Amino acid sequence: MVEGWGAASAEMLHSKGADTSTEITILALPAQSTLIKPVLSAGRWLRPDDENSIVVGNHLLKIRPDINVGSQVILKIKGKEYEWNVVGIYHMAGNALTPIVYANFEYIARLQNTVDMIDNIRVVTTDKTARGQQLAANALKAGFETACIQAVEVLTGSEIIQQNATAINLLIYFLLLMAVLIAFVGGLGLMGTMSMNVLERTREIGVMRAIGAGDVEVFNQVIQEGILIGMISWTIGIVIAVPITLLLEYVVGIAFITTPMKFIYSMNGIIIWLALVIVISYLSSLLPARSATRLTIREILAYE
Repeated sequence: MVEGWGAASAEMLHSKGADTSTEITILALPAQSTLIKPVLSAGRWLRPDDENSIVVGNHLLKIRPDINVGSQVILKIKGKEYEWNVVGIYHMAGNALTPIVYANFEYIARLQNTVDMIDNIRVVTTDKTARGQQLAANALKAGFETACIQAVEVLTGSEIIQQNATAINLLIYFLLLMAVLIAFVGGLGLMGTMSMNVLERTREIGVMRAIGAGDVEVFNQVIQEGILIGMISWTIGIVIAVPITLLLEYVVGIAFITTPMKFIYSMNGIIIWLALVIVISYLSSLLPARSATRLTIREILAYE
């Protein structure tokens, strides 16, 4: 399926006749459009009978926090000033060069004397893969060239998603690197703790050896204690991760995509981190466990 949308560049004046303004882009969609599912934080979406009504987004509110549902704003389109009513506020992830507001296509077309004309085409493909979208885009380009229609840009949904995901992916890689470094430092700390435990429990190890405990028993006890400490830290980490994640998803979301990110607690992440903690705990306990098994009964009894 396909829908034709209109567009207009405009200035949102700070007051009627003011010299200061904010550059915005108006996207004018058909009243019965099925290609948009807005996430509204206040107010309502456009109705077919709306004329001078617009829905503004979080990008504009970042610049103009004084605008709310019910506000009346002045838009300057092609040198003429028009009064508009704000009927809704939407949230959209990602960054925009200029804030985007939505209006009804029919009303914008009348204002600009562009009835029965469109500025951009939204195409829905049956093949949702990136390759399928690119093939459709190439076919559209070829069709436009054949019809002598100049297309300024042909952009696929996959490309838009990739562009918005780039900044988040960089952040994810950075956080993963920090997690690995923290795990490495934690492993060194656990190794030091287990070495101190072995040193403090030298006499206890001597008693165990005196009643028949072999190298395997002593080795396993140190390893098991190290893994137990690691699992305790993993449990505490799970609990602490909830408030930290809630804070990060808001702060990082506002900073990178101008809207809070959705809170998702990954069970796969918990399981992977548990496996990683067990491995790190095991490796960190190897050296102290080996030191414990090398202690002879004579050395232990002579220990002060």
